[in-house]
Amino acid sequence: MPNLIKNATAESNLMMYATGEFNSGGPLGERYGLVQCTLDLTREQCSQCLNAMLDQVPKRCAAKVEWMVGSPSCLMKYEDYMFYNSPGSSLLNSAKKSRIKTKTLIIIIVSVLVAVALLSSGFYFLRQRKNKLNNDALLLESIPISMCYNSQSQGDEDSLNADLPTVPLIWIRQSTNNFSDCCKLGEGGFGPVYKGSLQDGTEVAIKRLSKASGQGLVEFMNEVIFIAKLQHRNLVRLLGCCVENNEKLLVYEYMSNSSLAFHLFDEERRKKLNWRLRLNIINGLARGILYLHEDSRLRVIHRDLKASNVLLDDDMNPKISDFGLARAFEKGQNQENTTRVMGTYGYMAPEYAMEGLYSVKSDVFSFGVLLLEIISGKRNGGFYLSEHELETMV
Repeated sequence: MPNLIKNATAESNLMMYATGEFNSGGPLGERYGLVQCTLDLTREQCSQCLNAMLDQVPKRCAAKVEWMVGSPSCLMKYEDYMFYNSPGSSLLNSAKKSRIKTKTLIIIIVSVLVAVALLSSGFYFLRQRKNKLNNDALLLESIPISMCYNSQSQGDEDSLNADLPTVPLIWIRQSTNNFSDCCKLGEGGFGPVYKGSLQDGTEVAIKRLSKASGQGLVEFMNEVIFIAKLQHRNLVRLLGCCVENNEKLLVYEYMSNSSLAFHLFDEERRKKLNWRLRLNIINGLARGILYLHEDSRLRVIHRDLKASNVLLDDDMNPKISDFGLARAFEKGQNQENTTRVMGTYGYMAPEYAMEGLYSVKSDVFSFGVLLLEIISGKRNGGFYLSEHELETMV
């Protein structure tokens, strides 16, 4: 198979396609293989894709006589009969055998899928009925705002159905060296963030939802829908997502200067934040919040504004990130109440922390705390021993 990959990606191979037969020299006899990539890939990308697949074969397909591994852009197949058309070969018997075997396999697969679908549907409806009786209040609290909004505005140009590109898990694993610690940028409340790259070489930050985190599918979908639709120079840009093999991943533009907290709360790095830079960061945050509250399609409440959720680009311009807790208000709505108070203490408005009431004022309160942190360079809620007295920031 490695030889086929070399043949398919050779300069002389215009179709990026190769087949071949192997003789194991043992009782298994002849084996046949095929590798192929779509022509929108470069030869290097094709080679990376096929080799990444081949790396997975020993642990996933070791016990199989025949196997096939595929992704949206490349394919690898291994069989005990000649399943492809080879010029100059007599393929009557092999082709007949292939057709019979394929038909039988299709019938079996279809039958199994129908049975599984019927059983799954039965279990699903029974479970939904039980959940509906017991958890109506919880369901109402956890439905994403975007779903409620779409149900009332189908066909409207403001609909939040996002046409967001999906990134194959195999590419994400390859670009992060299978989520290696050497590619890890940091750890958030909902999981780790890794540095990776897209097929075209664009550097990206990949947020991986931890299975042990408090963030579920609701918060994940909120973040996907809000960031995909809210476009502003002071909001972080979402480039794609991946929901595959129980993994939930978000692919963002890469911010080379990390977060505001990274610079602000370190004594040495804070010295580089002169007053002009700090003023620029404050103005950028204000523009981003104003867009969310007044100028976007919906009035969006972020609910988790803090220094670690402000990222800085190459020019130290701020971009608000992490919309997992964001909520949207309908026209004319001023405030909302929730029984699930989520966010970061120290940045929460008192009425939200104590009573679950949130509005645009909640974000303004958080912005005020953030403003004090930027000016003073001190983390809110911390204790600081000066030469004369013990100071505390509240």
